[in-house]
Amino acid sequence: MHTRCAIHDTGCQLMALANSRPQGYSFQRIIYKMYIHIGSNKSVRACDIVAVFDLDTATVSVHTRSFLSTAQREGRVKALGTDLPKSFIIMKDNTIYLSPFNTATISKDILFL
Repeated sequence: MHTRCAIHDTGCQLMALANSRPQGYSFQRIIYKMYIHIGSNKSVRACDIVAVFDLDTATVSVHTRSFLSTAQREGRVKALGTDLPKSFIIMKDNTIYLSPFNTATISKDILFL
């Protein structure tokens, strides 16, 4: 019987494959870098994502709208595709991607790690 454990360690994903035996457990660690598809043939490393926000609910706040407009003036906002964006993703390098994917779709891929 095999069980899988995901261990998040210093920005990289380590996958541990635990093989249970009567004598105990043996672990084989594999350094694993997961990429998440965020729309329009764009994939980013999961460990580089800081936050994923729903565009409809997050932009209700004046502070969020101010943050996004400042980022757009500074040229840090990148739209992915021509579809209406549903979410925005903040990266470690302060880039903000406007994604046509729902936050649930992106979060599901991240939580699958």
